[in-house]
Parts: sequence; C-alpha cells; structure tokens
Amino acid sequence: EFVDEHLSNWYVRLSRRRFWKAAAEDDGRDKLAAYQTLFECLMVTAQLASPVAPFFSDWLYRNLSAPIRDKAKAAGTPLRHESVHLSDLVQPHPHLVDKELEQRMDYAQRICSLALSLRKREKIRVRQPLRKILLPILDPSFQEQVEAVRDLIRAEINVKEIEYVTDTAGLITKKAKPNFKTLGKRLGKSMKAGGEAIAAFSQDEINAFERDGGMTLHVDGQAFGLELEDLEIVTEDIPGWMVASDGALTVALDVTLTPELEAEGIARDLVNRIQNIR
Repeated sequence: EFVDEHLSNWYVRLSRRRFWKAAAEDDGRDKLAAYQTLFECLMVTAQLASPVAPFFSDWLYRNLSAPIRDKAKAAGTPLRHESVHLSDLVQPHPHLVDKELEQRMDYAQRICSLALSLRKREKIRVRQPLRKILLPILDPSFQEQVEAVRDLIRAEINVKEIEYVTDTAGLITKKAKPNFKTLGKRLGKSMKAGGEAIAAFSQDEINAFERDGGMTLHVDGQAFGLELEDLEIVTEDIPGWMVASDGALTVALDVTLTPELEAEGIARDLVNRIQNIR
C-alpha cells in the first residue's frame, strides 16, 4: 500500500514536474529534495522487503547505491555495505514525523478519490473541467488543512473552486442505516426497535454522530453505545450535484456543464490528441 498508493501513485506522479525541473531553477534545491526523498523511501523499502524478496531487494539496493558509492567515499561518508543484507535496518526518527502534514495529505487523497469516483460514476472524463466541489467542515482545523493543499486538489480533480459549508441543510441529505453485523448481538431483541430509531435520526443527530465518533442510543429502556462502525451513513444526491462520503468526510461535486466548461474540455481534448500525434 505504501509503495503503490502513496509513493508511486501519489508522490512520484505528483512530483514529476519537480523531477523534470532544470537544475538552474531555485538553485536546484527543490529538484534535489524530490530525488533525495524518493531515494530514502526506496532504500528503506529495499531493507524492509529484503527478508521476503531477498534477490530483488538486493538488486534494488545495489542499483540505488552503486552510482553514488564512489562519490560518497570521496566525500568522507562511504556507504559501509555493498549488500542490503549486510546493512542495519534504519531506525525510526519520531522528531521527523509531521502529523499535520500527514493529515493534509490524507484529506487531499480522500477528497480526490471521492471526486474522481463521482466523475467515473457520471462518466465525466477528468480533462473536462467542472465548476466546484463543496466540502462540509468537519472540525475547526479542517478548512485550514485543506486550504494548504487546495491547488493540488483542484489540479488533480480539475475543478475551478473549492467551497466550504458549515450548514449542509438543503445541500447534502444523509440517512443512517444500522449495521446488523455489529449491532445484532449487542441489541438482541431490541434490534428491530433500534433499527427504526436509527433510521429516524435527524440530520443534526447524524452530523453530531459523525463529528463525535459515537453516541448513545436509548431503546426499550436500555442505553447502547454506538460507534462509527455500527452505522452506515449514506448520502442522497441533489439535482445538478453528485455526493459521496468516506467516513465523516463528504464531497459534493457540481456536475453541471456550462457551454464555457464544455468548450474548455474540448480544447483540452484537442491538445491531448495533438500531443499523442507528436
């Protein structure tokens, strides 16, 4: 998952312009940083994979280290081991962990995944620009975190604007359904009444449940604690919009195509065809 989803499909794909930069741009520091990060990730991946994929891991390690071995030796910091199987596992460095950065990237990945799934459902190609997406604010830091990766999200899903809403009434309608697998054993004979109570949850109750990560359900004179896995929250589409959710995170995509947006989509298709011919 790390190599496929995060490193290859996310970091490398979105860093291609950094890799292709001319060395003279910003003194080459950003380009060097991009390569150094990728190098570090692949070296540690080679170590982690070495017990289960010994030959490939050693091939990867040698290919990464051979071109710099002489330079490292000349610089006084020689690479001590010629094989990944002779090297010591890299130790974790807690001071390098940036939880806020991880949260921003997690939001970006999940928002993009939801928006792209909606495009696929509506059969709207990614080259076709769309007007905007709406994001209900999850907590006080949500908007600030998403704003930090706003341009990345807009470019990835090809929308003009990102808007935030605090009151989703009239925009996003949610319904709660019980998860019988997790609730059946706990509620027992009260399952039918509990299911009816859950189905009758108001929008405010559902929003509070998602925000707090749980709530207490009172049925037949008993109190049952509900967790996120106990309910299935589904969203209903509204005219001109498509809605998708991932846990508490919800994305509403404006799928209305104006003549201007359609013209821009055609222009992008034209550029793509010409580039393919090249």
